[in-house]
Amino acid sequence: MLDLALIHAPSVYDFRKRRWVHYGPISDVVPSTPIFDMYPIGFFSIASYLESKGYRVGIYNIAARMVLEPSLDVEKLIRNMDAGIYAIDLHWMVHAHGALELAKIIKEVKDAPVVLGGLSATLFYKEILEKYPYVDVIVLGDTTEPILEEIINRLERGQSLESTPNIAYRDHDKITCSKIRYVPYNLDQYAPRYDLLVKAVARTGIKNAKPYALFEKDPITAILMFKGCIYNCITCGGSNYVYVNYLKREKLGVKSVETIIREIREISERFKTSLFIIGDPRLLGKKRMEEMIQKLRELSLDIPLFFEFFEPPNREELELLRKASERVYLQLSPESHDPNIRRNFGRPYDNESLEKFVKNSASLGFERLDLYFMVGLPGQNVDNVSGIGFFFKKLYRIVDRRINAFVAPLAPFVDPGSLVYNYPRKYGYNILARSLGEHRSLLEVNRWYDMLNYETFLLDRRGIALATYNAVESLLKAKFSLGVVDEEHYTSISESIKRARENIASNELTAKETTRIDELYPSRKLLFRGIKTKLILEYIKWFIIHKLGSILTL
Repeated sequence: MLDLALIHAPSVYDFRKRRWVHYGPISDVVPSTPIFDMYPIGFFSIASYLESKGYRVGIYNIAARMVLEPSLDVEKLIRNMDAGIYAIDLHWMVHAHGALELAKIIKEVKDAPVVLGGLSATLFYKEILEKYPYVDVIVLGDTTEPILEEIINRLERGQSLESTPNIAYRDHDKITCSKIRYVPYNLDQYAPRYDLLVKAVARTGIKNAKPYALFEKDPITAILMFKGCIYNCITCGGSNYVYVNYLKREKLGVKSVETIIREIREISERFKTSLFIIGDPRLLGKKRMEEMIQKLRELSLDIPLFFEFFEPPNREELELLRKASERVYLQLSPESHDPNIRRNFGRPYDNESLEKFVKNSASLGFERLDLYFMVGLPGQNVDNVSGIGFFFKKLYRIVDRRINAFVAPLAPFVDPGSLVYNYPRKYGYNILARSLGEHRSLLEVNRWYDMLNYETFLLDRRGIALATYNAVESLLKAKFSLGVVDEEHYTSISESIKRARENIASNELTAKETTRIDELYPSRKLLFRGIKTKLILEYIKWFIIHKLGSILTL
């Protein structure tokens, strides 16, 4: 019997019955399907921490199994589980439907406590406990490992949860919240240990425990250096504003360099694949960053290392990073080619700084630099997003094929708790869903742009869709003119975008309402020309880890 079963749900539980849903650009923001079948990286730390304390943990990625096995009997699978407690992640709001539906099924077939955790669970704990009686406990905050340990101990002994910190729970008809009182700033003891993680995976089998459906085909690895953020991107649920006000984290929680290197070494010994080092390394501080790069150099890793930045690093910082390994790749999200829009969104740097970063990366011999842009920002309209193509051509000519760019809508939700969500009018937005229940309903609509929980002052949901297609087309044309994609791919995708526009204008819902699942953000067909397929797939998957599940919670 397991002490704890960690369970990951699909975005929408009954997605297998909803073939008529058109996810459009949302579908290519995930590793395999638009049902978000990658569980949070926090499953690794929770499982290995509890295993180190002598508990038996199992991992069940039900979402991935439903993707791979269309006829899977989920209720039968749950009946065959044997655990003292069932814990489901509700981190990002895209799981507002699936997580709660699985909680309901578990409660119907199992006489055991059901626990939810994650950012969204923390923000909506009152609504969940008031309206969804099949959830017993909500674990609050960004560090759940010791809290889960205490919950296991107390429930096994039949003790009250009254003195347990960082939880909200239902005691008969009364809802009690102990508030977030435990916020660690040294994260070493919660770093995953892969020798212990193997035990949890073996206990339930790789069929159940794989991180996402296509993990065996296209494996990806990642490490998180810290929790928290010093930046305030205005739509982000992982911004400094959210951490301070909702997760009570007033400064970064950081791993030591020794722990970071130990994790990297353990991963590289087990997986020969790209490694994504999540979080801007400069936030560790200059001394720690220099020490980490030196120790990475000493490991002599024969795998690509990916680093991300929130602002363009200067040449000195890039020179240091270049020493980390033979293959070092860089990622930056300018969000917009317009520096005014970028600055208002929370990325305070101009195009001159960005171009200087691009030039330095080329002169220092970095093999890859990838830039991410977004549609749905204040100040954007249907026409001005098309400037992305010209901007990409300008940057591309600086580095000559060492750069790529991708564009996607801000989808499907502005994160609850973010600055825009709390003060939409101040930032040029209208928020269209406030409760968790309203977000659940949005996930069940049939067009991707109708799922959006926001509009801007300049763009309604249809306008965001049209602007997205304009931006994609602009970037596509630029890549075609530069020889990045061939005429066949250019023509195919251009025709798909044309059909999508026509159907938006006519308000029709047909099989051609959006492009195919593999034709937008970032279009794999666009990417594969002149680029190693495996590397790009791995990079896309890393991006999702960072954007959708980088906080170490349930």
